[in-house]
Amino acid sequence: MTRRLAPDAGAALVTVLVMLSILSALTIVVVEASRQSLARTANQSAMDQAHWYLLGAESYALSQVAQLNNHAADAVIDEADWQDRDIPYPLDNGGLLVLRLRDGSNCFNLNSVVEQEEGGALIASARGQAQLRRLFDLVNIRSGVTLAAALADWIDSDGEASIYGAEDSAYAGDGVVQRPPNTLIADVSELRSVRGYTDEVFAALAPHVCVRPSPAPARLNVNTLTPAQAEMLATVFGADLSPSTAREVIRRRPRGGWDGVEAFLIDPRLSGLETPATLRQQIAVQSNFYVLSAQVRFGDAEEYSMALIETAGPHVVRRLMGVGAGASAL
Repeated sequence: MTRRLAPDAGAALVTVLVMLSILSALTIVVVEASRQSLARTANQSAMDQAHWYLLGAESYALSQVAQLNNHAADAVIDEADWQDRDIPYPLDNGGLLVLRLRDGSNCFNLNSVVEQEEGGALIASARGQAQLRRLFDLVNIRSGVTLAAALADWIDSDGEASIYGAEDSAYAGDGVVQRPPNTLIADVSELRSVRGYTDEVFAALAPHVCVRPSPAPARLNVNTLTPAQAEMLATVFGADLSPSTAREVIRRRPRGGWDGVEAFLIDPRLSGLETPATLRQQIAVQSNFYVLSAQVRFGDAEEYSMALIETAGPHVVRRLMGVGAGASAL
């Protein structure tokens, strides 16, 4: 005789099967969540470790800069032998830290288009603008007069536009008003906000300029200048020195570098050029700034950093961290 299940028993069986399915699905969700949580924890741990390695790289660089400062007092150091070269350091568990230290003085300080009065106010600098105009000529960008004046108005403390410059009213349009900050800029990328600085202008100027935390003109270290930076030397000397002559002077730098500014200025290729005190103040045989680039690979983490180091101290003036730091310029 065939035995049949009661209707209530069938319903109970279905309920049990449904509950088992739900519990199985919940188990899968919990296991997957746990796995992802462990992976996130491991990644975060690796990123934290990478961050500390980058900070350690800064400390190491500061100690090296301090040693350079100490040796510079009694010996000539050929910094061109080590600057702007990758220095790898193996880490635990197959990790790698790569450091690159370069001179941070051999560039045009965008903030030098103004100068600071005793009361702290920023006013347009005729010398700074003249040098920026010269740089525009060297990189084949026209309208250097208006571009230099616009940048000076962007930075100076007052709200009055100069003859060729641009203040608040020049940035009004389409219902949006962009006001000049009337203070020193902090990053080269701010140029994109200044009137007239198109993508073409920015691309031509960016390799030659920098931002430093004061309006003082950058002091070129003639012992670390590269032939590719000949335009910077021509910018400081003005129209009297061509980039080709500047490049030749750099290429024929004596082994170990010049032991002083006067030794540099007596180079035969510079004979006959006027070297006023203002020009001599922009020439040096030691660096005021260095730029440290660091990349660390640790586990599955990869991190970048850049730091602007001022040699007085020495100390870190500015720091960038993250993937964007790998493509930034200080």
